[in-house]
Amino acid sequence: MRSDRYNEASKQKKKNSRTLLKVLLVFILLLLVAIPATVYYMYRSAEDSLALSFKKENAKFEIGENVASSAMIASSEGDVKASEKVLDTDTAGDKEVKYTVSKSLFGGLLKPEKHFSLHYSVEDSTPPVMLWSGDGAVVVKGEKFDIKKVIGYGDNADPAPKVEYKGNVDTNKNGDYPLHITVTDASGNSIDWDTTITVADSFPSYSNDSPRTNYSDFIKTYKKDGTHFGIDVSDWQRDIDFEKVAAAGCEFVIIRAGYSDEGKVTIDEKFKQNYEK
Repeated sequence: MRSDRYNEASKQKKKNSRTLLKVLLVFILLLLVAIPATVYYMYRSAEDSLALSFKKENAKFEIGENVASSAMIASSEGDVKASEKVLDTDTAGDKEVKYTVSKSLFGGLLKPEKHFSLHYSVEDSTPPVMLWSGDGAVVVKGEKFDIKKVIGYGDNADPAPKVEYKGNVDTNKNGDYPLHITVTDASGNSIDWDTTITVADSFPSYSNDSPRTNYSDFIKTYKKDGTHFGIDVSDWQRDIDFEKVAAAGCEFVIIRAGYSDEGKVTIDEKFKQNYEK
């Protein structure tokens, strides 16, 4: 009788153990399914929430304009990283900057992200500038006339704008020759002006008899709120006592680094010394 009861209890115990094992297995299976499903759901939800909008699509910028990529963002949902810190405005044309928006999950173990692109264009609408009109320039009789040697000009984008002029300079005959000059850059922007070139037997001599003014007196005469005074220096000034310059009221110095003549660049003889001082 006892043996039967013992066997019955043993069978029940084994049955209960199997039932518990089944429950544990089912629970483990549920976890194995639920955890990835939960992670997947959280990942997709985070990914779907990522967003980025721009202040202006297909914006136009002037060549050389300094624009931070972050300045183009109107709003975002997530951490934003641009492919470039500043927009590429070095050359004209259609451009694109890419943005990545992301969000960290589980301490950074997962990081869903989305990619966005901003299209913009860069154009050159700035005409060249006239630095020296050439008016009054003298060409020695018999020499070859070169318009580029008697005028000064430059452009913000084109290193070699096209120079044209209407009129004629006869270097075999002394006299004044009126010209109309046009300078055009690669984007079609242009500037024009009138000038007069003189042909003479020799260059005129100049004497500088203008009165000299002490620098400190010059500052007293022209000093106003918001104005600052400085000097430009080169090897023409030879050795400069910058302590005296500062004591006279000079607040900044523009130093010539060098100059170009017929495409050959020469470093100013006093540049290194002036820079160090």
